Amino acid sequence: MPSSARNPIYTLHLTDWHFQDADYLTNDARETENSKEESKKDASRLKKRIQKLEEIPNAQARYVTSIKEIGTKFLIEKGRKFFDLVIITGDMMDKNGSGNGHDLVAKEINNLKAIDESGVALIGEESKIYICAGNHDSDFSMTMNILSEMECTRALKMVTVPNSVIIDKHIAKFQEGFSAFKAFGEAIGATNKDNPFNGCDTIAFGDTEIMCSWFNSGWMSMSDKDWKNLPELDKEKPRTLYSDMNNLSVGYHINQEIFEKLGDFNRRKDEEKEAKSPKKFFSYALCHHNPRHFNWFDKYPTDKSLRMNTEVINSWKHELKCDDDGNFRRDECLYQHFKQYDLTVNGHTHGSFFDDSFMTSSGGRTMDSVASTNYLSILELDTIRELTTRYEYPVESGKEAPNPVVFVHNTKHFEKKIKSSYESHDLYEDLSSNGLLKTEFELPEPLKSADYSEHIVEMSGLDEKNGLISANSVNSIKSNPLIINDLEHELLAMAKIKC
Repeated sequence: MPSSARNPIYTLHLTDWHFQDADYLTNDARETENSKEESKKDASRLKKRIQKLEEIPNAQARYVTSIKEIGTKFLIEKGRKFFDLVIITGDMMDKNGSGNGHDLVAKEINNLKAIDESGVALIGEESKIYICAGNHDSDFSMTMNILSEMECTRALKMVTVPNSVIIDKHIAKFQEGFSAFKAFGEAIGATNKDNPFNGCDTIAFGDTEIMCSWFNSGWMSMSDKDWKNLPELDKEKPRTLYSDMNNLSVGYHINQEIFEKLGDFNRRKDEEKEAKSPKKFFSYALCHHNPRHFNWFDKYPTDKSLRMNTEVINSWKHELKCDDDGNFRRDECLYQHFKQYDLTVNGHTHGSFFDDSFMTSSGGRTMDSVASTNYLSILELDTIRELTTRYEYPVESGKEAPNPVVFVHNTKHFEKKIKSSYESHDLYEDLSSNGLLKTEFELPEPLKSADYSEHIVEMSGLDEKNGLISANSVNSIKSNPLIINDLEHELLAMAKIKC
């Protein structure tokens, strides 16, 4: 049976590699040499810096090798040949908007498609690859040119003009700053290569339908130096007012079609659940920055009309959708739209945190910090039990992997420990969905309707020899008074364990 028809669904999450190409390293070394001073302290610092630059290409190669080893071992343990989904959430190269940097990463991503002697490839022919851009995927100079235009700099000074409006109006120009990123998507054969900036797609995995949406939160990203040098900005105000972390936005009207499709998707999910259909639904949003870092207008609805002045109305009325009197109102903000996804996956911070339905990976490389630990994130989406387990594996550190974190779909709550909630009817449905039933067997009505709160099956992990369930699960099946003898024998037989 094809891997794509099985449950769970496995996702490889790659983010924040910050790879540096040879030209970038050469220029960096040259700049370091030019800044050399005569003191012994500076000479020692320069020597260490050059040694570090020389080591980076080898470190990057080891990093990819380690990722492939970890991913391959994981797939073999799970009995899979490839990951169903591969999601890449930006900043895979370090030099902003660099074509060479993106080419280097594309080569390494394509190397993950190679099939090893065990028949496993991290990215298979059936794998779906989705990408979204980060701040390092942007050519800052082009962003600087857009924001330096008179109407944009004035808009940044006006609290009543959302940054999303600037993006909506100048979207074609902003996209030009991400041309290298778009070429990267084409080079790796990304499923969303035609439009890697913002869009959505639905994929069927057996009875499960997944909606995957991607957004660009790096449209207005620049260095702090660039923000400080923007013309007409009030230099007396704190510098942090004009920085990425105060201006993040994915745009608003350019994403309306995506959110409409999400609404339709969630309505179908509710209808199928009400009808007790076997179909399952799950929605992912990919966004480099965690949505709680968006600018004020994107995080809070404008529940009261704001009166715009004449200058704003003349420049931005169409994008703001003001009424004839110049009043602006937005009942739903971007943050609220993101909360309607089952799970939003992020990068950027190089450190894990969990906030409602937002999961930020601690994946990514930090060459400047010896103490840092880089992690590889893998998501296990179990649509039967409605849980997503996030595994993180340390790369090249020799450290033990932290405990998996479980995301409970119904409550959108994260659990630091996996709770035992695997029940006898879960086992039946799990084996059935994976095509492991030896005979056609109808689940008895008592099992369909009974309350299993007192009959939890304690899982101690997969039984490696038999590949299906643990001995504890077998004991629970035998001791469950709700299971009739015929079903007990059927389940135990499917588990390849003697009754």
